[in-house]
Amino acid sequence: WMVGWALCLVVACGGGDDAGNAPDGGDRSDATVGGGLDGGDPGLDGGDPGPDGGDSAPERWLTLDGVVNARDLGGYGGAGGARVRWRQLLRGGTLSSLTSAGCPVFAGLGVTTVIDLRETGEQTSAPAPTCVTDHAQVVSVPMPKILPASADNYLALMSQSEASVRLLFEAVGTTNAGPVYLHCVIGRDRASWGAALLLLALGVDRASVVADFLLSNDAGIAVDQSHLDAVLDAVDAAGGIDAYLDGLGVPSSQVDALRGWGLE
Repeated sequence: WMVGWALCLVVACGGGDDAGNAPDGGDRSDATVGGGLDGGDPGLDGGDPGPDGGDSAPERWLTLDGVVNARDLGGYGGAGGARVRWRQLLRGGTLSSLTSAGCPVFAGLGVTTVIDLRETGEQTSAPAPTCVTDHAQVVSVPMPKILPASADNYLALMSQSEASVRLLFEAVGTTNAGPVYLHCVIGRDRASWGAALLLLALGVDRASVVADFLLSNDAGIAVDQSHLDAVLDAVDAAGGIDAYLDGLGVPSSQVDALRGWGLE
């Protein structure tokens, strides 16, 4: 199901909270970010096997025409010495702007579950195209818009999304749930919160979670580390990710299932 380096599991976010920080002040939903990083990706040692069993790590950035800030969460060190499996967990911007040229590339990723973090009204007004729904189940996990992006508003997002976090882990907490694509509007705020939770649940260390968050800057979408630090501090204060999720009522069996298909 993989098509070259572009194959992956994507997590995307959408909604007005993300649309406010395009570098030119406009809506970035009609742009495509396909560029990668020069040098090694954070959290990778350069020798991790790719999804095809090769010796080199695949390209982290995905080229989906019409979609911004799309990337693979694979390769980061996880629980028990394992690593996050490439091409299984993806994050990015909304798929509603995916073009006809991007549709076959998306199909080649083999994504079976798309998790839409936009508010219900946003999902209704800009739904995923049929080339997405023909290949993947779209799961609604609505989280509130947060504008402007700030540490306080990230904490508000956290406190107002507890029910959505349970839905998120319900969607990923089954055997072979992936590949998964997680998104909001431009993959900045809601997608970052969702991706951080999934990476932490997979046992990825905080430094790598932050490094992945900051990659949005390389896509031309400005993010501030202090915003994510605020919610990560709150998770730590709750006793860590396992205690935090347990306090929200997320079954440990769902975390185990996520680790089963998300790690290698």
